[in-house]
Amino acid sequence: MLPPLLLFMEKGHDEYHQVLYLSTASPNKRWLATASSDGVIKIWYTRSFSLECTLYGHTAGVSQVAWSCDSKLLVSASDDKTIRVWNVENGKCERVLRGHTNYVLCVDFNHDGNLIVSGSWDETVKIWNVQEGSCLRTLPAHSEPVTAVSFSHDSTLLATASYDGMARIWDVPTGQCLKTLVEPVNVPLAYATFTPNSRYLLVSNLNSEVRLWDYRTGHLVRLYKTFPCQKYSLQVGFLDKRAIPRAEQPTHSSISLSSLISDQSTVAEDADGTSQVTSSDIHATSSAPNATDAYLLLPSEDGRVSIVDASTKRVIDDSIHVQPPHPILCVASLGPFVMTASMDTTVRVWIPSHLQPKPVAVNETTDSSVADGMMDTVDTTVVSMDIDITR
Repeated sequence: MLPPLLLFMEKGHDEYHQVLYLSTASPNKRWLATASSDGVIKIWYTRSFSLECTLYGHTAGVSQVAWSCDSKLLVSASDDKTIRVWNVENGKCERVLRGHTNYVLCVDFNHDGNLIVSGSWDETVKIWNVQEGSCLRTLPAHSEPVTAVSFSHDSTLLATASYDGMARIWDVPTGQCLKTLVEPVNVPLAYATFTPNSRYLLVSNLNSEVRLWDYRTGHLVRLYKTFPCQKYSLQVGFLDKRAIPRAEQPTHSSISLSSLISDQSTVAEDADGTSQVTSSDIHATSSAPNATDAYLLLPSEDGRVSIVDASTKRVIDDSIHVQPPHPILCVASLGPFVMTASMDTTVRVWIPSHLQPKPVAVNETTDSSVADGMMDTVDTTVVSMDIDITR
């Protein structure tokens, strides 16, 4: 197997502040955001992976950031007990939301862009009006710090997760708790997010496990065993198979690397062996994918990323490995690329091994099976069915 191709590597923050958060790409795919325990947020331009602007204002570390649906605003959660709303175009802070009594650990925009939700070490969840900067509702959500908040696509539901081992689904208009999902063993929850189609809830814990729940019925649909995750709240991600160029399919002739990026892209290799991508437009897919079109991106504390088929639980690729090993705190996709942010304050953009062109001789047969077998599972009663998490 080829090693993963490292396209870009940037030490974007103060090396003495080693906790780094990486956002997903903005909805228009033009921007990325990184944040750190140095309290600084940096906005990166995806066409060249160049630094666009730096946002200053928080007086303590930033735990998470999230984009508005129109990509114009960015919201940040900080250990200074505040939430800030930023105008990305001019780099100014438009709102400072105060009310939490302890660290703010997580934050999210709803799809309409008019609400923000935040979760805190103070065990509460707050829903905010973006335009007015006012707190609309405070939910006494959990009995331990709240580690994750996530709006459903239609903005009617809210998911929360906590160190108390519970994930909860809330009705946004009324603030009523509709469902509580309890881990079989009381293990702190690290992260939770709705799947892209909002039909399921993906929850990770500090016991190296990720669970896919049908939150309407409360049934466990899939259990994924991951690489080590026992200390940090690692953010999992999604990769749409439709974003992967067809160049990864074996052919009878060599395929150039640039065909994996775009027709307008160029790739140049630096002295350190890192390939720089320039002049690349990265577009979102325009229609909903089919049931088999989703991969999960599962990070680990030993510096690895597993790319797992959400439906079959097969490990498609585990070639991404930060060297020397540092915990990968966040993982996200950008078209066919996999982005990682690790404890060494470095952002990396990769093409995993299984996506790289593999020339095949004319008389060579190809094996269409995916890479090494099934993920371990503990619950033998998990429902066996195709899982569509994207439509």
